Amino acid sequence: MLSADNIANMRQDGIVGPAPASVLPKVGAEQIREAVRQMLREIPECASEQEAASEVLDLVRSYRALETGAPATKSDGLRWGLLRLDSALHPLLRRAAAVAACALVAADDRTLRDGLDEVRAALRDRSPQTSSKQ
Repeated sequence: MLSADNIANMRQDGIVGPAPASVLPKVGAEQIREAVRQMLREIPECASEQEAASEVLDLVRSYRALETGAPATKSDGLRWGLLRLDSALHPLLRRAAAVAACALVAADDRTLRDGLDEVRAALRDRSPQTSSKQ
Protein backbone atom coordinates (compact mmCIF):
# COMPACT_ATOMS: atom_id res chain seq x y z
CA MET A 1 0.00 0.00 0.00
CA LEU A 2 1.37 3.40 -0.94
CA SER A 3 -0.18 5.53 1.77
CA ALA A 4 0.70 9.03 2.90
CA ASP A 5 3.05 7.79 5.61
CA ASN A 6 4.84 5.55 3.06
CA ILE A 7 5.22 8.47 0.66
CA ALA A 8 6.53 10.72 3.46
CA ASN A 9 9.07 8.03 4.43
CA MET A 10 10.26 7.67 0.83
CA ARG A 11 10.54 11.45 0.38
CA GLN A 12 12.57 11.68 3.57
CA ASP A 13 14.73 8.56 3.38
CA GLY A 14 14.74 7.28 -0.23
CA ILE A 15 18.26 6.58 -1.50
CA VAL A 16 18.16 5.22 -5.08
CA GLY A 17 17.47 7.25 -8.22
CA PRO A 18 16.31 10.84 -8.36
CA ALA A 19 15.72 12.68 -5.11
CA PRO A 20 12.45 11.30 -3.75
CA ALA A 21 11.19 14.79 -2.97
CA SER A 22 11.47 15.61 -6.67
CA VAL A 23 9.15 12.80 -7.81
CA LEU A 24 6.76 12.17 -4.91
CA PRO A 25 3.98 14.53 -3.85
CA LYS A 26 4.23 16.49 -0.62
CA VAL A 27 2.41 14.88 2.27
CA GLY A 28 1.04 16.84 5.19
CA ALA A 29 0.85 15.89 8.85
CA GLU A 30 -2.90 15.25 8.71
CA GLN A 31 -2.50 12.98 5.68
CA ILE A 32 0.10 10.98 7.60
CA ARG A 33 -2.16 10.79 10.64
CA GLU A 34 -5.11 9.60 8.54
CA ALA A 35 -2.98 6.92 6.86
CA VAL A 36 -1.88 5.72 10.29
CA ARG A 37 -5.48 5.74 11.59
CA GLN A 38 -6.51 3.55 8.66
CA MET A 39 -3.67 1.14 9.33
CA LEU A 40 -4.56 0.95 13.03
CA ARG A 41 -8.09 -0.18 12.14
CA GLU A 42 -6.57 -3.42 10.87
CA ILE A 43 -5.67 -5.90 13.59
CA PRO A 44 -3.44 -8.58 12.11
CA GLU A 45 -3.21 -12.08 13.45
CA CYS A 46 0.26 -12.85 14.75
CA ALA A 47 1.09 -16.52 14.34
CA SER A 48 4.66 -16.19 15.63
CA GLU A 49 6.73 -14.17 18.05
CA GLN A 50 8.48 -12.57 15.07
CA GLU A 51 5.16 -11.35 13.66
CA ALA A 52 4.12 -10.11 17.11
CA ALA A 53 7.45 -8.27 17.49
CA SER A 54 6.87 -6.51 14.19
CA GLU A 55 3.32 -5.62 15.22
CA VAL A 56 4.42 -4.20 18.60
CA LEU A 57 7.02 -2.03 16.90
CA ASP A 58 4.56 -0.99 14.19
CA LEU A 59 2.08 0.07 16.88
CA VAL A 60 4.49 2.32 18.77
CA ARG A 61 5.80 3.70 15.47
CA SER A 62 2.24 4.48 14.45
CA TYR A 63 1.32 6.24 17.68
CA ARG A 64 4.47 8.33 17.45
CA ALA A 65 3.39 9.33 13.94
CA LEU A 66 -0.07 10.22 15.26
CA GLU A 67 1.49 12.42 17.91
CA THR A 68 3.99 14.16 15.64
CA GLY A 69 2.34 14.04 12.22
CA ALA A 70 5.68 12.87 10.82
CA PRO A 71 6.74 9.46 9.53
CA ALA A 72 8.55 7.25 12.01
CA THR A 73 10.74 4.18 11.90
CA LYS A 74 10.32 1.25 14.26
CA SER A 75 13.39 2.51 16.13
CA ASP A 76 11.74 5.94 16.49
CA GLY A 77 8.62 4.22 17.76
CA LEU A 78 10.59 2.14 20.25
CA ARG A 79 12.25 5.25 21.69
CA TRP A 80 8.85 6.99 21.82
CA GLY A 81 7.27 4.01 23.60
CA LEU A 82 10.04 3.84 26.17
CA LEU A 83 9.54 7.53 26.93
CA ARG A 84 5.75 7.68 26.83
CA LEU A 85 4.37 4.31 27.94
CA ASP A 86 4.18 2.87 31.43
CA SER A 87 7.45 1.28 32.49
CA ALA A 88 5.61 -2.03 33.01
CA LEU A 89 5.51 -2.32 29.20
CA HIS A 90 9.20 -1.57 28.69
CA PRO A 91 10.36 -5.22 28.92
CA LEU A 92 7.82 -6.13 26.24
CA LEU A 93 8.98 -3.29 23.99
CA ARG A 94 12.61 -4.28 24.46
CA ARG A 95 11.77 -7.93 23.80
CA ALA A 96 10.01 -6.91 20.57
CA ALA A 97 13.12 -5.03 19.46
CA ALA A 98 15.36 -7.99 20.31
CA VAL A 99 13.16 -10.49 18.46
CA ALA A 100 12.94 -8.16 15.46
CA ALA A 101 16.77 -8.07 15.50
CA CYS A 102 16.80 -11.90 15.29
CA ALA A 103 17.09 -12.86 18.95
CA LEU A 104 16.52 -16.54 19.53
CA VAL A 105 12.94 -17.44 20.41
CA ALA A 106 11.93 -20.73 22.02
CA ALA A 107 9.22 -22.61 20.14
CA ASP A 108 6.79 -22.26 23.04
CA ASP A 109 7.55 -18.59 23.77
CA ARG A 110 4.34 -16.51 23.58
CA THR A 111 5.59 -13.43 25.44
CA LEU A 112 4.89 -10.96 22.66
CA ARG A 113 1.71 -12.58 21.35
CA ASP A 114 0.30 -12.67 24.87
CA GLY A 115 1.36 -9.06 25.56
CA LEU A 116 0.08 -7.58 22.33
CA ASP A 117 -3.40 -6.78 23.63
CA GLU A 118 -1.85 -5.03 26.63
CA VAL A 119 0.23 -2.83 24.33
CA ARG A 120 -2.82 -2.06 22.16
CA ALA A 121 -4.87 -1.13 25.23
CA ALA A 122 -2.14 1.10 26.65
CA LEU A 123 -1.84 2.92 23.36
CA ARG A 124 -5.60 3.34 22.95
CA ASP A 125 -5.84 4.66 26.52
CA ARG A 126 -2.99 7.06 25.89
CA SER A 127 -4.31 8.69 22.74
CA PRO A 128 -7.84 9.20 21.47
CA GLN A 129 -6.36 10.27 18.11
CA THR A 130 -7.25 7.02 16.37
CA SER A 131 -10.65 8.39 15.42
CA SER A 132 -10.79 10.20 12.11
CA LYS A 133 -12.53 13.15 13.77
CA GLN A 134 -9.35 14.30 15.52
